[in-house]
Amino acid sequence: MGVDSDKKALKISYGLDYDKSGINTSLIRWYNKLIDKTEEELDAADVRRMIRQDILSEVAIKKAIELFMSNPYGGEMWDGELLSILVTCDYDFEACTQQDSLSFVVTEAEKEMYDFVWCTDDDRELFKENLKILRGLLNGSEIQN
Repeated sequence: MGVDSDKKALKISYGLDYDKSGINTSLIRWYNKLIDKTEEELDAADVRRMIRQDILSEVAIKKAIELFMSNPYGGEMWDGELLSILVTCDYDFEACTQQDSLSFVVTEAEKEMYDFVWCTDDDRELFKENLKILRGLLNGSEIQN
């Protein structure tokens, strides 16, 4: 994320316009609020929806990485949701400029995940599997054994 684009609204940084279709859906209301935000203001809910709706995906993925690195267990709907989203993205993690830092966070999360209070054992197992997938993506393979 560039220094300038971090401080400007998405609509200015990326030349976006408000949806003026007159259709009043939650998606359109969210989009019209989203483009007034700066990259710094994006949260996990924005990132999740941006990726799913294919809106500024590169910006969303970079922000998801940033959010994951600050809190590997983060998410809007469940603990570890950001990680679940990241491992499904079409993104070259091997070429990520933050690869070393991201790899360090994965290593720390692998060590600490058993001390985290999970809602269910299934959530912990999904997180564990997704860490393994992300580790593989960082190393240039889909899954590392």
